[in-house]
Amino acid sequence: MKDFDYNPFGPETLSLRFNCDKCGKEIETDDVYIPSPDFTAETSRDSTNEYEETFVCPNCDKEYEITLYSSFGGGQGQIDELDDECHIVVTENYDDYELEAILSNTEYHDTFKASIDKIERLMGLKVPEPDLLTTYYNSLFVNVVTVMETYLSDAFLNTINSKSEEHLKRFVVSHPRYNEKKIKMSELYPLLDKIKAIALNDIKEMSFHNILETKKLFERALRVEFPKVLKHLIKIVENRHDLVHRNGKTDTGLKVEITIDDIKFAIGDVSTFVDFIDLQVARLK
Repeated sequence: MKDFDYNPFGPETLSLRFNCDKCGKEIETDDVYIPSPDFTAETSRDSTNEYEETFVCPNCDKEYEITLYSSFGGGQGQIDELDDECHIVVTENYDDYELEAILSNTEYHDTFKASIDKIERLMGLKVPEPDLLTTYYNSLFVNVVTVMETYLSDAFLNTINSKSEEHLKRFVVSHPRYNEKKIKMSELYPLLDKIKAIALNDIKEMSFHNILETKKLFERALRVEFPKVLKHLIKIVENRHDLVHRNGKTDTGLKVEITIDDIKFAIGDVSTFVDFIDLQVARLK
């Protein structure tokens, strides 16, 4: 059995290159999925998740069992039926196109304004069939909230990634996800150079539709304040939730009716809110 190490924080998959100990030919595996550690666990041992996959040598059909173990302390892999003296080249594949796309969008406020402009232009189109008007209005309303959430996510992620490390420190210290973990002193060192990668991937997976929770996130990590009055914005987001998740009805069964005026109001309220936030984000160092 041959052991090897890998980084479980960031890369999505890995591939392995080695000489088959039956036919002697150099072979390379397909991409092997890297399991994420269990971030809800209290210790490194309890955080271990594993993944198994069988690889067959294309030259002689010998089977190799590949097992990956991911934990807070790092990643350890093993290949059964491979001699311990064999040399393995491990290639980690960062299939993070989505994260790269977000981080490359440094003009997220311009992106927000361009998206709002498109929605406003769509409002001027005539819908040929009256029975489609409700669906059309609902879609535009939902999209207003979506572009707001996209701005909040992009602004937060880019600030953590590219500006002062103090923002990253405050995020890690204040976020409940990291406060729930208990890590031994012996486990700290392997995590030091991976904290930022872990945080960025966690933020990418976060939802920014809960305005009050997002408010806490921005205020604690970035020291960016939200407007004092948020009731209209919260109602807009609640209506969006009902349209998307309850087929246009509230939790009490009332139908959510969206008009052209509702869309205009949502655009105005959301735009004012985003401008208020962006003015502060732009000043961060």
